[in-house]
Amino acid sequence: MDLKEESLVTMRVAHLGMIQGVITRMSGFSASVKTFLVTILAGLAAISLQANSMQLGVIGMIAAVFFLFIDTYYMALEIQFRTFYDEVIARPLSDADNMKIAPSASSDDFKKALTSKSILLFYGAVLIACALFIVYGGMHELAV
Repeated sequence: MDLKEESLVTMRVAHLGMIQGVITRMSGFSASVKTFLVTILAGLAAISLQANSMQLGVIGMIAAVFFLFIDTYYMALEIQFRTFYDEVIARPLSDADNMKIAPSASSDDFKKALTSKSILLFYGAVLIACALFIVYGGMHELAV
């Protein structure tokens, strides 16, 4: 049974909408991870400055590295789905009834995500701030 061109276009638009929804969720997860990390680090920073303790800076650094990997994972998934979105657009309209959402994973996706500006700039600044809290706490521990 051949579908009309209008039905195929509607199916293609719906399929692209589903893929875009997944991309939006991955982007939202990434933003949530960053927000959660900033909240944790703000709390640790406030306590660390009052306690003059190096250990809280170390805990912040460990949390930052943990969230870095989670965020990079979501970014890699987002890259996979963006590539898949482009692949679906490039398909002939006659394949519009193929509504599978199964992006192909590449070994470079994680590396691309890890070296993206949104990851490097944010987590670079966070790790530098954690290092400064460690140094600050260490200086005060040595002074006492």
